[in-house]
Amino acid sequence: MTYRSLFVEEHPNRVSATIPHDTKVGRNAPLFCWLDTDTWPISALAFAEEHNLHIDYVDNCWLLVALDAATLKQFLRAGQSSDSNVAAILERVKDEHWYVINEEEF
Repeated sequence: MTYRSLFVEEHPNRVSATIPHDTKVGRNAPLFCWLDTDTWPISALAFAEEHNLHIDYVDNCWLLVALDAATLKQFLRAGQSSDSNVAAILERVKDEHWYVINEEEF
């Protein structure tokens, strides 16, 4: 069985589309939210491909996608269900910040 980890980091400054692995991004950057992978219907990979976003592969099972606040809101709305806490998460998104989606399968 495959398990998935999915969370979002928040960055006060613009994050490059190509994320250097020797930075805090993808390691100990400020956590914005965890998404419940048991009920989250879309993958960061599929969303990034659909929206022509750069996908940075840390390894063959772990990817990072940097995006602005507007694109993060699109991702969150795309995965929202009636019983999710996405509405509360959307309220916390800061338009001037950048975000990094971390998705890992193991």
